[in-house]
Amino acid sequence: GPPGPVPPLGVQEGLPPRAPRRQVKFSVNGVLVLTFLWILKGLLEVVCTFGSMVFISILLVRGIWSGVTYIRENRYSYIQQLKDDDSRWSRVQPAG
Repeated sequence: GPPGPVPPLGVQEGLPPRAPRRQVKFSVNGVLVLTFLWILKGLLEVVCTFGSMVFISILLVRGIWSGVTYIRENRYSYIQQLKDDDSRWSRVQPAG
């Protein structure tokens, strides 16, 4: 009778039946690893952005705070100098 259906090449003379399954497993693992890395990258970006925002805001607050403190201390010492000058002048007796 007529010959039966010809099996496709590859199955007949090729790989053991486990290899394709192993390849599929490997590709699935690769996709999972890539997904994990992508999520990790997103989380790291969020953390880094948040951290740098906090860092910059702390720097700004500290800079403003030290500037205000510096101005207040200078103003205070300047006023003290003026008062000292006044008392110095009041001790001086007019000549004559």
